[in-house]
Amino acid sequence: MEEAQPPAQEQTAPPPAPSPEKEIAKEVVSAIAGFRGQIYAAFFDSGVERIQSGAGGFTRAPTFTDAAARRAKCFAVERHNGADAALWYGTADGELRRFDGSRTASFTLPQKQSSAERAIRSIAVTERGVWIGSSQGLYLREGDSIREIRPDLDVWSLLVTREPAQDNAPREIVWVATKNAGLNKLLPYQKVWARFDTEQGLPSQQIFALAPGANGELWIGTNRGVARHRPSQIEPRLQIRRLVADRVYLPEDLAAELSLPHTTRSLILEVTGVGSKTFSSQFQYEFALLDKDGKEGGARRIQNDPQFSVEGLQSGSYTIVARAISRDLVYSAPLNVRLRIQSAPFQWVPLLLATLLAVAVAAAAMAFRQQFRLATANRALEKTNEELTETRLRLANETEAERSRIARDLHDQTLADLRHLLVMTDQMPGANSSSTSDDSTPSPTALRREIEAISSEIRHICEDLSPSALENIGFLPALEWALSNAVAQLPAEEKFAYEFNCEANLEDRLRLSHIERIQLYRMVQEALNNICRHARAKHVNMGVRAENSTDLVIEVRDDGVGFDGARINKTGHGIANIRSRANLIGAKAEWKNARPGCRFEIRKEGCVIAG
Repeated sequence: MEEAQPPAQEQTAPPPAPSPEKEIAKEVVSAIAGFRGQIYAAFFDSGVERIQSGAGGFTRAPTFTDAAARRAKCFAVERHNGADAALWYGTADGELRRFDGSRTASFTLPQKQSSAERAIRSIAVTERGVWIGSSQGLYLREGDSIREIRPDLDVWSLLVTREPAQDNAPREIVWVATKNAGLNKLLPYQKVWARFDTEQGLPSQQIFALAPGANGELWIGTNRGVARHRPSQIEPRLQIRRLVADRVYLPEDLAAELSLPHTTRSLILEVTGVGSKTFSSQFQYEFALLDKDGKEGGARRIQNDPQFSVEGLQSGSYTIVARAISRDLVYSAPLNVRLRIQSAPFQWVPLLLATLLAVAVAAAAMAFRQQFRLATANRALEKTNEELTETRLRLANETEAERSRIARDLHDQTLADLRHLLVMTDQMPGANSSSTSDDSTPSPTALRREIEAISSEIRHICEDLSPSALENIGFLPALEWALSNAVAQLPAEEKFAYEFNCEANLEDRLRLSHIERIQLYRMVQEALNNICRHARAKHVNMGVRAENSTDLVIEVRDDGVGFDGARINKTGHGIANIRSRANLIGAKAEWKNARPGCRFEIRKEGCVIAG
């Protein structure tokens, strides 16, 4: 970089003042451009106007006066085949516009922060697209889309130039002037960047203007004066330092194709760039790994690190192509490192082991298939059992519903008819007389007693068919009522003392369905019925408790003749009914000889909430 020196002061007469008729009004003009033989100027708060000069001075013809045009900040002319095709201008609000002489198209940059400044300060039109420099970064419009290139730059000026490349074909260079990041140089097609700041001779980090000079020079306007930059086109050189694989290989080992053992799966190539105007730490490097067909085995890398590492290599031939990139983004000649990873020797032992493994896997597969078929059959059996259980539960529900219907019909119809007979009996002659009629003719009093006896029996049948105590007082009180009712139905000489014990608050912790409550109640009823008929007991104790925090246990003890569940009356169905009901709801019922007497226990798991 060279900083421009101001010329020596000369004693000259002041220039004549311009005549008033040739002076444009003193307003802020942010941009001027020539388009199709006309001069366009962006007047702040007035808009874009066309300037015309004539015999009487300058005239202004407003072209765009909308709110966006009144904040226009920069111009760029798009040319096709040497002719002006369109006029581009950017605004302080981040809006990009294109005017082709007849109509205007508007484009908006992607907005990152609503409160931040979004001014478009510079535009450069190339064959590839439109480069846009704004306070929020560098953008490129290609086709109908706007792509973000560098969002971290506060761009003040753009300049697109062409430089000769190694193949003598000119390459496009984008120069970006920033307020706080110096001068940035971009090769758009290679996506390579270089930055110039005070370390490379710029007088300041803040750059506001760029202009091309003769012989590829670049003039740079900063907040501390003007500087000149002369890009160097000297091609750098690239040297190999070493290659690390199974061991360290020096440059002389890499002159021909390098043969590596089959165990090599990774390697590191270290190179260094050499140039007259670029320090070794300022070089960039481009690496590519090619297979035997010349195809890239991975993404092409551009990095500052001179070490190139490769992982996951397989047997075969490879070529590593490396190039150094100087500070002025000049590429060195490619450096090729050819290598071949040998194929692994055929291993008979692994083949034998693989064969044995295949046989073992086949045997395991057959065993697994057999187990799978067995498991499938078991699952089908379990499903069938579940369906059977559901059918039994549904049948039990339907049976209970039918019992309830019969009990309801007996209660609503038959008992009502009997009550009607009682009323008719009371209306018969001699119903209130204490005298008895002829022995051959039943008296109204006798008929009334008979009808009341029948009604009482029907009520007992209804209660057996559908125990109302479960619905009216709850499950545990219904069990206590069943015990007391069983004693009440016995003749005086067969009655026994009884006791009912239950844990406090157990009713609130029970989680039993309606069918489970019914079946448990029926089992307790059947057990009490067996005690009343066969045990000849003097004392009966019923206890209800929770075991293991979640198991419900109902225990009935008597001091009668004893029973252990092994002796089953072939003419009766009580024991079989109890076991069938227990199996239906997943409970366990068992009898144990208590000596004297018997202990009957019902256990239902997982139906009590832990207290």
